[in-house]
Amino acid sequence: MTALAFALVLTSAALHAAWNFLVKRSGASGPVFIWLFTLPSVVVLAPLAIWMIITRHITIGMEAALFLAGSAVIHTIYFLLLSRGYRDGDLSIVYPIARGTGPLLAGALAIAILKERPSLSAIVGAFCITAGAVLLAREQRAASRLPGSVRVRSVEYGLAIGVLIGVYTVWDKFLVGGLSVSPLILEWVLSGSICLLVTPSALSNMPLVRDTWSKHSKVAVTGALLSSASYIAFLTALIAAPVSRAAPLRETSILIGALLGTRVLGEGKVRQRLAAAGAISAGVILVSFG
Repeated sequence: MTALAFALVLTSAALHAAWNFLVKRSGASGPVFIWLFTLPSVVVLAPLAIWMIITRHITIGMEAALFLAGSAVIHTIYFLLLSRGYRDGDLSIVYPIARGTGPLLAGALAIAILKERPSLSAIVGAFCITAGAVLLAREQRAASRLPGSVRVRSVEYGLAIGVLIGVYTVWDKFLVGGLSVSPLILEWVLSGSICLLVTPSALSNMPLVRDTWSKHSKVAVTGALLSSASYIAFLTALIAAPVSRAAPLRETSILIGALLGTRVLGEGKVRQRLAAAGAISAGVILVSFG
């Protein structure tokens, strides 16, 4: 991995943790919020994307269009599940498990589909990620058995979101690497497609749209721009870097997310959750540099 790709992935990680924290802290969720969350990116990226399309004479072939459509569906499901997971679960559990599971699956898919080969350290890293996830799962199970506790499926949400992360990482790697789709144009098309897919649900409840905007407009705009900047940086790194290294390195955001969840949001179990997040982070670093 080049120094530029390394820097881009780390920048992407920091931005990613930041926007996830903002969304979790806001408490906003559902199709209406996702519509408001994606709309700013569509508007801001439009001039740049259109300028690139015109000046570079970019055309989208049938294969690329089909893969873009598939990516839009995957990302829409991801955002819906993510917002639901943050509404019902803890950031310090959902985020580490999701971000740890994603690279594992992305690496496995890259090995199977893109013919990348893992090293011994990558295998050890996979075990570290699994161990961290197991620690968080055991903690959630123990908490759910306490008198008066409510069953919170933070682990289940994290695993499901992680699967989607793994799938869209490899899928989008093929778009930018195999089909040469510009990262900025890909992010613009994705934001626009997600926005379009949830538009019927949003427009059917305009009072909720107005209420959500009045309460969460700052989070929607700031989060959208941070999210787009994070993914464009990551996709740019993926052009030259293999998925099996870039995807795990991005998950250094796990420790940031766990710290924000336990310290700032006061989700409790600080030592246990930071230890688990540390194990997952060590795992993704081993996978990345293996």
